[in-house]
Amino acid sequence: MAAKTTTGGRRGRLVSIVCGIAVAVFGVAAVIAVDVDRYLHWQSPVVAVARVEDDSGTAVRKLRGLWYSAASIDDGTNRYQALVPGLSSGGPCVEQAETMLRLTREAVFRRHDPSIIDWDDGIAGVWVAGCSADASTATVYAIAVHETFDERLLTDGLSPEKVTIDITERRNWTVSSVEDAAWDKGRSVQDSEKYYDLFPQYVSTMWRFTHFSTDLRTW
Repeated sequence: MAAKTTTGGRRGRLVSIVCGIAVAVFGVAAVIAVDVDRYLHWQSPVVAVARVEDDSGTAVRKLRGLWYSAASIDDGTNRYQALVPGLSSGGPCVEQAETMLRLTREAVFRRHDPSIIDWDDGIAGVWVAGCSADASTATVYAIAVHETFDERLLTDGLSPEKVTIDITERRNWTVSSVEDAAWDKGRSVQDSEKYYDLFPQYVSTMWRFTHFSTDLRTW
């Protein structure tokens, strides 16, 4: 009788352990799903330890979650969202977020200069939807934001940019290339095949969420 009781106790403990593992796995999956959904809607993940740092006068919110590092900036007209999976610090996309945003903004504004596109399109800022990097190169995905005549802010769905930023021998970051998803310099025609080659699906998703917003001040 004692042997049967012992065997039953072991089975009960085994079932409890399996159930506990299953709950933990589903719990982590739920956390990741919530964080990714918020990120795709331009919101910082919630399951994280966050701190705000001042980088050259810019408030940078940095997060350390269960499975990622992230950085976000929102100064009213410019936005920056970078989420780097893994247990690392996130590299330059997180640790040098202000630099990545500043260089990307400068590059996008140069492309929208009236001397290039032949007209003033009212560009007011940029939104960065993602950043990936290694030790020497960072790839940043950005979209221009325009100010309308009634002072509303609108995303430019025909002007997504892929900005490549390289580190120099002096350990400074500099823009090496900017690619446009539209073939023509005026961005009046968008080539869908080139668009999907240039930008990851999650970036397209983030831009699609914002492109249908009529007033970004409500975000």
